Amino acid sequence: MNDHDNRIGAENSWRRSLAFGIVLLIAVLSGWAISSGSWLILLWIVPLLVILPGILRAHLYTYRCASLVLIAYMLLGWVEIFVMNDQRFWAVSVLLISSMIFFAVLGYVRARRQH
Repeated sequence: MNDHDNRIGAENSWRRSLAFGIVLLIAVLSGWAISSGSWLILLWIVPLLVILPGILRAHLYTYRCASLVLIAYMLLGWVEIFVMNDQRFWAVSVLLISSMIFFAVLGYVRARRQH
């Protein structure tokens, strides 16, 4: 394998982890909505559904937008951790998953820039 194949492999692994993280975040938000009875939480799924096709197609602009969108999910997690004691599990899950996705976005963009 040459250097080019290694870079493509790194990009693909970052992209797969991003797609998995977004689907996992959608599942956690859905579970949170069901457990809390607040269907307004489902509105948080819409931006994820908008960016998911661009992530799967490897559009670099989508990754840049996703990094900004994910900051809102990290803030949601932090706020809900301190506000909603009974929903703390869901808030921590959202915070951890959105942070993982955020750093995966940074890793993908870094791997792509070296390309």
